[in-house]
Amino acid sequence: MRDNLQTFTHAIHKVEKKIIRMAELTRRELELAVDSLVSKKEEKSHKVLELDLKVDDFDYKIHSSILELLMIQPPLPKELQALTTMNRISREYERIGDQAVNIADLGKDTSIRADSQLYMELKEMCRLTCSMLKGSMEVVQNKNLSQAKEIAEQDDIVDNYFHQIHLYIVSEMRRNTEQIESLANLLLVTRYLERSADHVVNVTRQIEKVTYLIE
Repeated sequence: MRDNLQTFTHAIHKVEKKIIRMAELTRRELELAVDSLVSKKEEKSHKVLELDLKVDDFDYKIHSSILELLMIQPPLPKELQALTTMNRISREYERIGDQAVNIADLGKDTSIRADSQLYMELKEMCRLTCSMLKGSMEVVQNKNLSQAKEIAEQDDIVDNYFHQIHLYIVSEMRRNTEQIESLANLLLVTRYLERSADHVVNVTRQIEKVTYLIE
């Protein structure tokens, strides 16, 4: 075992902490984006953009930290795999942030009531996705791989919401042709939420590869 293994492992822990902080910002960003569909649209959309800049900055810093570790010394095969995996996890969270920005942008031209059944279902879809996101953070932090299975099960529920809402919106488009543009935007919102949940699942699938260093 190399003399500097402890130092290298400590550096891995620092990268992991950045990923956790980045994921929390992403969760807040996604919640705020869905809230912006019904209230204080400009204010909340602006806040989403501010959070996304922070998420992008974390992604950049994580990528830079990993490159620095690679340049300091040639990593062992398992260390290289861990670093590569953590970079992939960071990118998955960054993509969720991008989906949040897309949702906030759509909200500017979308009309939906906060007390409508459709919005309540969108909120529940968002709540489940954010719960998955929080769960993925706990998997990274606590190394509870059994929780990854629960996250996959939640993703199935998100998929069901997506299909149900999709059918409802298509039906409403046929019935209320004057609302087609707004309804089309809401259809995209559901797609972005569904993709966000898929990114979370991708995170959990990567985590097992790094647990040997962060147990």
